[in-house]
Amino acid sequence: MKQDRNDQALQDLNKAIYYNEKYPQAFFKRGETNLNLKNFDDAIKDYQEAQKLDSVKFDMTENIQKAKAAAKRSKKKDYYAILEIKQDATEEDVKKSYKKLALKWHPDRVHDPELRPKAEQMFKDISEAYQVLTDKDKRRKYDLGQDLDGPDFGGFDGAGFNPFDLFKNMFHGGGMSSGDGDDMPGGFSFGGGGPVHFVFSSHPGGGQSQGHQQHGFNFGFP
Repeated sequence: MKQDRNDQALQDLNKAIYYNEKYPQAFFKRGETNLNLKNFDDAIKDYQEAQKLDSVKFDMTENIQKAKAAAKRSKKKDYYAILEIKQDATEEDVKKSYKKLALKWHPDRVHDPELRPKAEQMFKDISEAYQVLTDKDKRRKYDLGQDLDGPDFGGFDGAGFNPFDLFKNMFHGGGMSSGDGDDMPGGFSFGGGGPVHFVFSSHPGGGQSQGHQQHGFNFGFP
C-alpha cells in the first residue's frame, strides 16, 4: 500500500480474509485499499465489517463518512485530479500546480485548432479547482461531498468570475513568470480590463513588437 501497489494489496488482503473471516485489521486495510482504488461501496462495507468485529479498536465512523464523501465527489469534478495533486496537498502545492498547468493549457499557447476546445475547458477547470481548493470553507465542504455555492457545482460565487482575471493576478499582470523559474518566452503579457491582450516580442530583450492582438475567450462568463 505504501508503494501505491493497491491492486496487489487487494489480492493479499482478500487472501487474508479468506483464511480468517474474523480479522478486523484486514477488513480495515482492505477498506483503505478499496478507497484508494475508488471502490467506494466496497470500502464502506469493509469499514462496517471491521467495526462490527471490533468496535472498540476500530471505530470506523469517520472512515465511513470519508468514503461516502469520496463517493459523492466522484460524481462531480475531481479538483485534485484536475490539478494533479493529492488530497492532503498544501495551499502552496495547489498554487504551484495551478501555475504550471495554467501556463500549459492557456488557450493562447495552444495553436492546434483541434486541441483548442480542450485547452479552453482545461483552463477553466484548472481555475475553478484553484478557486475551491484555496478557499478553506469551500475545500472543507468539497472534501465532505457537500454542495458549493454557484451553478453546476462550479465552485464560483456567481457571475462575474473570469479565469483570465485569476491568471493575470497570479502572474502579477504581465511577464508571465510563474515564480518557479518557468518564464514564458517571447515577452508574453496581458493588458488590463476587457478582452485579453497579449504582446509578442521578436527578441529576448523584451521590446513590445510583432503586433497587438485581442482575444475574447470568456467561457460564458461576463
